[in-house]
Amino acid sequence: WWKGLLETLLSAVLSFRWLRYDREKLRSLGGHEYCVWWPPSSPRSAKLCWVLVPGGMSSGRDFYITSLGLSPAIARDESWVVFHNPGQGGTRCESISAHGLTRTDCLSHFLRHIREQFDSIVVVGFSAGGMPAMSLAQEEQPIADAFVSVCSPDRIRLVFEDQASWWLRVDVFFALWFHLCMRTGGLFELVPFKNFPWPPTWEGYMKPFSVKSFELATGQHRSFEELESEHFDGSLRMPPKAPCLRIWCVDDPIVTARTLEHGRLGHCEVWWEKSGGHCGQFYWSPDCAQRLREWVLRACKK
Repeated sequence: WWKGLLETLLSAVLSFRWLRYDREKLRSLGGHEYCVWWPPSSPRSAKLCWVLVPGGMSSGRDFYITSLGLSPAIARDESWVVFHNPGQGGTRCESISAHGLTRTDCLSHFLRHIREQFDSIVVVGFSAGGMPAMSLAQEEQPIADAFVSVCSPDRIRLVFEDQASWWLRVDVFFALWFHLCMRTGGLFELVPFKNFPWPPTWEGYMKPFSVKSFELATGQHRSFEELESEHFDGSLRMPPKAPCLRIWCVDDPIVTARTLEHGRLGHCEVWWEKSGGHCGQFYWSPDCAQRLREWVLRACKK
């Protein structure tokens, strides 16, 4: 665990690059505004486009986005873009909606928006960003040609409950970061809840805030466990409609292997990397990016 944590922190420092992006705001059919970031060098029409999805509390500024975007996995004549759900990447939530971490409405809208511009599209979701990727892969019309998740959770509740059981309460850090993200993304102003994240834990803040948000959106009170299957479960519950690859690290200090739905891993190809910690595989495993490229090219030919 400590090895994975050290590799994660070193990756965050050593592989981070401050890149310039052209930001484009779009609005889904449901009226939700979201934002995508295009690197200036990224062609808007090509044979292959990589759609990178950051975690639920991050953006295209995270180290793992640039570690893949600048890696050998993506050829110079190919395109890549960073997709952000509403409340991330420069937009603010304008209303409360019944959407959790597995929401696909805006992602599918964007994929349809660019579908005619590229011969093939692959969606790569990092951490919680892999949850909508896996969810979309199970829909009847997944739109993209292949889907990849990197260190992504299955049931997010199990991840935070696991963190809350450690003496090093990682869920406290995420609760505080969650609060800041809700303020930045506009949802804090729409959900009448605690003014301060106290206690700053999964059970004390993140979980009840999410339940309250859904109650306001639907007019019905449901426990997080009742909401989980539809809105907060990123596992593959059935064989996907498009090729899927899931990448994890055996020493991931954030999404530990014991929190995963191992009985469902047979629905797709799975790689267990020996190094990289949480989402640092493309820095610590030089051949991981090349293997990913080879997998994507094979998947897109099917």
